[in-house]
Amino acid sequence: MIAKNTILKFHQVQQRTNLSPTEISQKINAGTFPKPFKRNAWLKSHIDDWQHELKNIDFQKVEIILRRLIFLVQIVKFVYSCFF
Repeated sequence: MIAKNTILKFHQVQQRTNLSPTEISQKINAGTFPKPFKRNAWLKSHIDDWQHELKNIDFQKVEIILRRLIFLVQIVKFVYSCFF
């Protein structure tokens, strides 16, 4: 097990995130990925935090989609009840 304050090199970050070098660079430039604290070196805790935040965002997107789907089902039920 890797300690929380461990330094991760670029290839380790790639393995942990399944991102290509280009994707990592694009995300850093867009401000959506942690910047390395040294050239091609990140703190493990920063990558862990990013991954945790990403999972939370994904769950929020799923929740929004489900709410919209439920709303659409209610509309279909209403329209169906008007005709039958």
